[in-house]
Amino acid sequence: MRSGSGPFYPKTSRGVCGKTEFPLTRRDLAECSTQERMVVLLSLPLRPAPLLSIVALSLLLALSVLSIPFGFFTMAILLSWFFKYSFTLLDELVSGAQEMPVLSLEIIYGSIGELRSLLPLILVTIYFFVSGAGQFFLGFVVAVCAGLGLLAVLPAVLAIQGWTGRVEHSLDPRVIRVMIRSLGADYLWIVVTAFALTGAFAVAVEYSAHVWLPVRVGLLIYDWLAVIVLIGGTLRAKRRTLLEEIPLVIPQLRGVSPEELAAEREHWLDSIYASWRSRAEEAAWNFVLERVESRPEGLDELRWLYARVRGWEPARFGNRVLTDLLARLRREKRDAEADHLTQERIRFDPGFRP
Repeated sequence: MRSGSGPFYPKTSRGVCGKTEFPLTRRDLAECSTQERMVVLLSLPLRPAPLLSIVALSLLLALSVLSIPFGFFTMAILLSWFFKYSFTLLDELVSGAQEMPVLSLEIIYGSIGELRSLLPLILVTIYFFVSGAGQFFLGFVVAVCAGLGLLAVLPAVLAIQGWTGRVEHSLDPRVIRVMIRSLGADYLWIVVTAFALTGAFAVAVEYSAHVWLPVRVGLLIYDWLAVIVLIGGTLRAKRRTLLEEIPLVIPQLRGVSPEELAAEREHWLDSIYASWRSRAEEAAWNFVLERVESRPEGLDELRWLYARVRGWEPARFGNRVLTDLLARLRREKRDAEADHLTQERIRFDPGFRP
């Protein structure tokens, strides 16, 4: 289920790009100037449903902080959920999602074991350099420069993880350099915005005696989500450039011949089938996600897979593949194709409900 009911890009009196009064499409997003795109994306977490989630999480985290050490366990759980949600948000924005997803059990359990959840360690390192501990060991100037340097690289690390879904790629200096070059001026705007948001949070901490704790926590949550939506929206807008540039430094993303693609898909299907026949459906589904989520065009992979598994009995696994395919088709505004597949599936399995 998605939050909100309106489009991802809100209406304005003259259109976000000054061209139309209708909601901005993904094509329009790529045609907008960087500044206009930033305004649209920064407003996304401030829509009613996401804003209510930020307020609720801020209050819960503030209560946990005030009740430390007893609230430490609760705070750790809430933060782990929040980071898993933020990576899901990043993935969906890159895929073209039009709304921020609602935090759900599917997001939490679907992210278990993801190495990307280790990213908070980078944030802890940044905090170390800009905190009193870093100043004690390195001196004020060195600590601040190191912290700002890490903060400047962090959006590139997140962008690579959002584009490839892999931690190892995001820690490769060559890939980081290509990502920054591919995003160009947009990356500079993201970094400047991140600095500005971090500065606003630092001011709130400096005058913490006059700022209510939930407000400080909420500001920090918004800062993180703002960086995430800026990166996700920019990756989507720069999709064509990234499809050309990133495979140059990540061989796994390079195009393959039709024969090689067919062989890869058959091997993929064999792995899925072996697990399915052994009644290990979760293992089979993990094989599905592993390939679909590591490909820039996961929709094509799902289409091919569904065409091969739609006749499998019992129909439960084919239904699961189709459900995921339908969700992606809806996000891409391919409603006619989704409706056709749904009607076809119901004829095959009258009990199917997407």
